Amino acid sequence: MRKGLWIGAALAAAAGTGAAWSQEPKEPPPPGADMMKKWMEFATPGKPHELLEGMIGTWDITTSVTMTPGAAPVEEKGEVVNRWVLGKRFVESRMTGTMFGMPAEGTSLFGYDNFRRRYVATFASSLGTSIHRSEGGTDRTGKAIVLWGTLDEFLDGTVGKPVTHVFRFDGPDEMTMEVHDPEIGAPNTLVVRTRCRRRK
Repeated sequence: MRKGLWIGAALAAAAGTGAAWSQEPKEPPPPGADMMKKWMEFATPGKPHELLEGMIGTWDITTSVTMTPGAAPVEEKGEVVNRWVLGKRFVESRMTGTMFGMPAEGTSLFGYDNFRRRYVATFASSLGTSIHRSEGGTDRTGKAIVLWGTLDEFLDGTVGKPVTHVFRFDGPDEMTMEVHDPEIGAPNTLVVRTRCRRRK
């Protein structure tokens, strides 16, 4: 009796499997026109991306780092190459130079998120193993982008330290990038300033 039960179960399973195999896989239905329209709306670069055009090119940079408020800044030289990637949706930056006398490289992606309606950026460098993320918008003049984010300060063990980035378009061939530490307190929040001059 038990043998017959197992044989019956096996035959039923085989029959079910055979039925599944005999059926053609169903193609997923194509996205509707409304869905495609919304997709294209959020995936297509728009007017906010036009401001990023001012970043494109090769720049000679001078970076000043202030380790403690009131201290003399340490200056370093380098180069930044910015180019459009992914259909002019993001600006990819490649930085080379020195930092505190050591060779340094950095890379970032900078764009505008149509869905969240804000500028977004990531940054990583050879001086660490973390990826820094920030987001924000333009200031009142519309000629500067202000981003807010957090970073981990491994030197003192701080996790999630607030930081502010400011990108100023000073002219067609000049740009300034600043990093501020809000916790220091005004007016000494500036810790890093990078002056960029377009190479011709």
